Amino acid sequence: MKLPASFRIQSCPVSAEKAGGKVAAPPHSRFQVTTWREISRQARKNKSLKDIEEQHKKALEEDPLVFDYDGV
Repeated sequence: MKLPASFRIQSCPVSAEKAGGKVAAPPHSRFQVTTWREISRQARKNKSLKDIEEQHKKALEEDPLVFDYDGV
């Protein structure tokens, strides 16, 4: 799956500071990955809800009493 440019994880420049002779690693950004996953989850949820609503409308068009459980 290809992410939009605004959601791609960008590497942080390596700090010039050295801690104990080692170059400090850039901070790991889980926020961007988590945000993309949350947006994807919400998009799937919204699509599912829209599909269910369409199925409900089609069923009512075919038979207006399809969900009239008390009238049986």
